[in-house]
Amino acid sequence: MKEAMNKEISNTDDELQKEKASILEWIKEHRKELIISGICITATVLIIFGIKNRESLNVYWDQLKKRVSCLPKPKSNPLKQFEEWAKTASIEELSAELEKNRQKWLKTGDYGPTENILKSEMFKRLEEAALNDPFRNTNPNWRWTDKNRWE
Repeated sequence: MKEAMNKEISNTDDELQKEKASILEWIKEHRKELIISGICITATVLIIFGIKNRESLNVYWDQLKKRVSCLPKPKSNPLKQFEEWAKTASIEELSAELEKNRQKWLKTGDYGPTENILKSEMFKRLEEAALNDPFRNTNPNWRWTDKNRWE
């Protein structure tokens, strides 16, 4: 009797394993279709929920707008303001500000956050001036030491 029950159990285990394998194989074959149908069902449920509860959603949306409008406006970044000033300042003003930063560094050992902004703007201006110099030698084979040769 026990042997018969063991055979039945082993037969059902084998059948369950085969059925499980066939189900997993079917899922792997129809993966795209299952994903698309899941997305479509979710979207349909959300649309129906939105239509039925439109008034309450509008109330929540209006409350959210009021709360957001009451939030304090973000303060302007002082580095951004300094960067804007540096773009419009003259070279003399930039040089004076660089000298102030250098004096500050001599006293404290710290340049501060404006140093990189000043230097990059100064280098941009000096590069533009060098490229726009009408007396610049554009010969790629010319070396600056050629200027001092006696030949």
